[in-house]
Amino acid sequence: MPMLPVDAIHGSSRGSPAEAITFARSVDAKRLDQVERYVTEAYALAPRAGLDPAIVIAQGALETDNWRDRWWSERLNPAGLGITGDPDQNERSRSWDSGADAARAQIVHLSLYARGKPLNPLLEPHAHLDPRRDAIAADVLGQRRTLESLGGSWASVADYGQRICNRSRSVFPDLPDQRQESSMPLDIEVNIAEDRIGARLRDREAWITVHENGNPDSGARQEREFVFNGGGAKKVAYHFAVDQHRAVQILPLDSRGKHAGNDEGNATSIGIETCQVEPDTANNQTQKNLRALLAAIIAHDERLDFGRGGYDFSRERVRFHRDWPGANPNCPERMLAAWGNIDPLMNGVKAALDAALDAVSNLLLPQPVPEPHETKVLNGKVLWKLDDDVRATTNVRPKQWADPGSRNAPEDAVIPEGQMVHVRYLVVGADQQPWLITDPGWRVPAKAFVPGA
Repeated sequence: MPMLPVDAIHGSSRGSPAEAITFARSVDAKRLDQVERYVTEAYALAPRAGLDPAIVIAQGALETDNWRDRWWSERLNPAGLGITGDPDQNERSRSWDSGADAARAQIVHLSLYARGKPLNPLLEPHAHLDPRRDAIAADVLGQRRTLESLGGSWASVADYGQRICNRSRSVFPDLPDQRQESSMPLDIEVNIAEDRIGARLRDREAWITVHENGNPDSGARQEREFVFNGGGAKKVAYHFAVDQHRAVQILPLDSRGKHAGNDEGNATSIGIETCQVEPDTANNQTQKNLRALLAAIIAHDERLDFGRGGYDFSRERVRFHRDWPGANPNCPERMLAAWGNIDPLMNGVKAALDAALDAVSNLLLPQPVPEPHETKVLNGKVLWKLDDDVRATTNVRPKQWADPGSRNAPEDAVIPEGQMVHVRYLVVGADQQPWLITDPGWRVPAKAFVPGA
């Protein structure tokens, strides 16, 4: 399916670096080594910041005439940054040292267009690479969330978004529909209040406590500032705030907060402050985002900050604030009024997790992920246990895997075509691609293997 003008700039990762690099080679892109660095960094950084890297690449290909125009070949300008049409301004526009820096600058600029300020903390270290970050008009900042909305702002032509889509058809011939692709469509900002980090949670099997703020004038970002500034007289500190637009992470998921109303709840649970700033309906966007956030926590979404790790979260250990002894019996008030209990909320979470598990099964091998879905949590990733033999269909270079109990693959390690390998787990990475974890603890792409004979 082609990229569409209505596609969101902040969306799930689509396409692959291999497709983009193959296309660049086929059109004789200039400074191909830097194109490869540009593509690789786009697929490394954009998904972590919540952007669809296929949109980044397609826009870059359009703006640079497939990485062949003067501004790319001389200055590694990835997307017309600072090229305003004024000849003097154009000649004064900056250069970038590498394709990787070019990708970072473009991603910063796109994120400012689509999400505004404050910039995602993952992008803050790269903000200086965007020479036009302070030139974005106030009525544009954070208001250009789809491709079609870029027309007349990023570029003067009204059909600019459609032109990006047209170019994407050459780079990525068969992209999935963005509306069916998202494994976790929620926009997540990680903005840790470092001064509020507490002692580690007590129990490995941690609880998740759901709250409501009861303040229709305070959204997720405002709640983060409340915690950052001390949390009022009670020194409140919770781990997330979620509203109809986004979720903001405030504390890492190994830290105690102060939100449950008693020491037991604070020592054994993380807290989510739900900001109901919409009409009271049983299924409004804030509640949909809350379900998505809960699913992200339980599935150990790689965008979240798990601190030093070591804690497991599950559907069976989610509770309302009122369920802690001595806590406010009416919190979360609107959810209790709409549902009466926590079951409808958790049914939605289960559906989201089941959909993600189905996607994993479809990505991997001809056989489905075995039942029951035995899992292990390692460094903030959920791994599905396979315990099976597979055969390499090509020469495969293993990736290093940060399992302290396993040895890393040597830099020159190769699994030759035809070799049988015993694999322990399947994991879906930040690139949304399936990877296998072998007996030595090496990480290899699942698509390079077939079931063993």
